[in-house]
Order: sequence, then C-alpha cells, then structure tokens
Amino acid sequence: MDLLLIGAGYLARKIITQSPNSNIVALRRKKSNQDLVESCTYKYGDVFSPTNDLMNNITRPFSGSVVVMLNPSTYTNDLTDSISRIVRLFDQNLLKKVILVSSTGIFSDGCRNRIDNSYHQPTPLNKRAKKIHAIETEWCRQFKNIIVVRLGGLYCSERIVGLNSVLSDDMIDGNGGEYLNLIHSIDAARAILQLCSKHIYGGTFLITDCNPATRRDYYSYIAKLYGAKPPKFSNSSRKTYACVAHDVWAQLGILPRFPNYISGLA
Repeated sequence: MDLLLIGAGYLARKIITQSPNSNIVALRRKKSNQDLVESCTYKYGDVFSPTNDLMNNITRPFSGSVVVMLNPSTYTNDLTDSISRIVRLFDQNLLKKVILVSSTGIFSDGCRNRIDNSYHQPTPLNKRAKKIHAIETEWCRQFKNIIVVRLGGLYCSERIVGLNSVLSDDMIDGNGGEYLNLIHSIDAARAILQLCSKHIYGGTFLITDCNPATRRDYYSYIAKLYGAKPPKFSNSSRKTYACVAHDVWAQLGILPRFPNYISGLA
C-alpha cells in the first residue's frame, strides 16, 4: 500500500508502525527528531509554499492514498486559498483517495448530547467548531474521493490526556459530569489504515472507542494511577456530548484493540 502522510507527527508515527509493509512517505514542515520512525522516508517542506522538487518528485506523480493531519491553526483565514495550494501539489486523476483527519471537536457546541452515527451533520456555533466545519467543507469541495475522519481525543501511555493538569493539581473546567470521547492512537491508526485499504472513496467517519467517559471518572483514574491528589473541578458551565458510533467499526470490519481508557493505559 502506497501512502503519503501530510503533517507527519505523533499520529503519523502510529500509522507507520502499524503498517510495516506499506510504502510510506511522510511530509514534515521541518526536520526534528521527535516522532521519527527509521523505516519511513521523510521529506521536508511547507505544503502551502512547496518547492519544485517536492512537487515534481514527490506529490505530482503520487498515485496512492494521502492522509492529511494538519492542525486547524496551520491554515490561514483564507481557507479556499490554503487548500487550493495543496490541491495544486497533486494530479487528482492519479490519486487513489484523500483522508482528512478531523476532530470530534466539531460537536463541541453540545447541541446534541449523543452522536451515535457518522451521518450527523452539525450546525456549529462556536469559533472552534466553525473552523473545523469550514476546513472539512472546503476540502470536500476541492478534492474528489475524499474521506473525512472525525477522531476523538488521541491518547496512549506516552501521551495521556490531562496528565499535566492532574500532576499540577490544577482546577479542571466543568463539573466533572461532562464526557470525554477518546480513541487510543493505535486504534486511530488502524482505522485510518483500514479506510486506506478498503474500497471506500467518500463519506464521513466518526472514530472513537465508543465508550465515552465522564471527566470525573477519567481524571480520578489518572490521579490514582499516578498517585496524585483527586481532581478539582471549577463547576463552571461546559458543553458535553457523547460519541458512540458503532457503525464505523462494523463497516471497517475491525474492533478497537483498546475499548476504553483503562485498557489503553494498562
């Protein structure tokens, strides 16, 4: 399987290690020892201002699947221009598919308490959700054969959500009853690789472990695991939503290897 990873950081490392027999090229903005994998070929450059070498030798002739993992903050306010710069890197007639890694943060308005399928289309209200929605919409407008993957919060034993706050005894927003929607980084990589390999060329996929945890339960567990003080919550008002999309795993033909944060951090 031929893969081109754009924004090759933490998640890209998991994708590379979960697919040792694939031919993978990873694009990074600059050289750094962080998140590198020896078995992978790395190329360096800015996809928004690419060099001729990057275009002519890497992106233009590429005919496999592209996985885009760019932080929303990397785009300019002119999304049409930002994404069109990336479009010009490729010959879309050659590409197999594009997978845009997005976020469950698109539901952060909390307009629905439970999202139980990948087909729910939100009407975002806050700034963060609007940015994510706009990015998804523009990618789908400019690329064909594009799949949108809305990932829950990524974690693993080396990257634990909220650990610094727990160890610093910080006040945590909310009352503790709000949900965390998580996905182990290995399971996120496995799901993306399944989407690359299967005959799926469009659609939106909501990928979490399908076991949303309350923030109080989660942070209490982390505190106990690391011998820290029990978490303190501010009791401020905070939107909440639970993502439980079993349809995705059924369609992919696999199940999460880590069905909850307790198994994922064991």
